[in-house]
Amino acid sequence: MRSPSWRLSVPILLSLACTPTTTHVVQSSWRGEKPPSKPRKILVLAKITEPPSRDRLENELAAAISKTGVEAVAANAVLSPQDLSDAATLTARADQLGIDAMVRLVPGAPRTEIRQQPTVSMGVGVGVPVGFGGVGVGTSVPLAGGVTAERWIGVYVDFFQRDAQGPLWSAEVDAHLEGDMNQVIDTVSTLTAERMKKDKVL
Repeated sequence: MRSPSWRLSVPILLSLACTPTTTHVVQSSWRGEKPPSKPRKILVLAKITEPPSRDRLENELAAAISKTGVEAVAANAVLSPQDLSDAATLTARADQLGIDAMVRLVPGAPRTEIRQQPTVSMGVGVGVPVGFGGVGVGTSVPLAGGVTAERWIGVYVDFFQRDAQGPLWSAEVDAHLEGDMNQVIDTVSTLTAERMKKDKVL
């Protein structure tokens, strides 16, 4: 007879072996009623303090969405700081531009995961939604053998449509902070647009 500990270890190890090691969409879901019509023009707004990263993410996601056939514009290209001073001002400016929907991206807190080569590790952190976005906090515990430290960040995506209360659709993209940051941003943009298309947001 096999020991209980052996039987219990099999699903755990299979699960850990499937732990993603590259940037990926963690989840996405509709949070409200699907609108009767698709958006005509989407504003892409990234709540990031570093202008180069913010602008690239907005520009790349706007381009990726536009490739699906829905017009999208980056906030850095059409809005001034004054336009973002309050909700009423932003809504008025959006009306002037013919914008009827918005995609907002908010990064969480970067985290470090200790990963057993090649993929085995056990996470002990949790994601805690806070305010407009969320914060992914936590770390990982190695099981055995050699380990590597990896940097990750959760990017929280919300889709809003004119006159609707709250976000109608949300997603979380887990970005692996390795190598060229521009490439990471481009991957996040591509995966976000693809998931929006798959979930029929676009």
